[in-house]
Amino acid sequence: MSNSRKGRRSSADKSPLLRRITYFVVMIMSGGGAGIGGWLCKDHPQLQPLVSLFLGKPGEAGGEVPQIKSALKTVIAGALSASASGPGVYKVTIDTVQLDPKAFTPGRTVDVQARVRKIDAGGSESVVWESKPFGENLAVVGRDELSAHWSNRPFEVEWRAGDRFMVEVWDRKAGLFSAQTFRMARRDVDVFPLATGEFALEPEGRVQPGTDPSRNRVVLASRRTGDSAVRPAQPPRGDAPAEVAERPLIIR
Repeated sequence: MSNSRKGRRSSADKSPLLRRITYFVVMIMSGGGAGIGGWLCKDHPQLQPLVSLFLGKPGEAGGEVPQIKSALKTVIAGALSASASGPGVYKVTIDTVQLDPKAFTPGRTVDVQARVRKIDAGGSESVVWESKPFGENLAVVGRDELSAHWSNRPFEVEWRAGDRFMVEVWDRKAGLFSAQTFRMARRDVDVFPLATGEFALEPEGRVQPGTDPSRNRVVLASRRTGDSAVRPAQPPRGDAPAEVAERPLIIR
């Protein structure tokens, strides 16, 4: 008696996923797949585009296999691209900085340095990395190449929608009235601003005659390492009225 009850109980206690798959197969075999996409993906809405590729939208006929494969590749490629360049934590390296010697006085000794500033969506600014602690990068204008490399000095930054980054390059040996600063020209807002690539460095202030702007460049290497941390809820402000839980009214 106990064994028969146990057998009936185990068959009735099928997992919800198995029951859904069984119902899904029955719906497909009976031709009831028109509205199944929303039912199947109500707990996982990110699967809806993939289901629509195979089942079609309500009232539409299914596409041919080659068209489905092509559309599937597009959806997957878009999802991977978004995850690789979307908000999250990134490891970044400034591989190379190169400056045009004609932007400096011949014969001077320069010290090429760089820093990265972050400006969050609220307007707060902070320095997330700078090269100064790693020593000098000396070069004589007209004799040496004005370049620096920090490929072995990676740093991590967190990027959220609305955050901006500024890459600045300057000569640390320049005087107050001969300072020359360059900033990375990057205006993309939908992808990680410090993504891998080569970018122009635009000089600030007066540009020396005869300079070649194309020789001012910075090369970055970066990769996404994780998701952004969940920020704790902000406590109520002191001037905000505190929420009081409703209590039952007791009449005596």
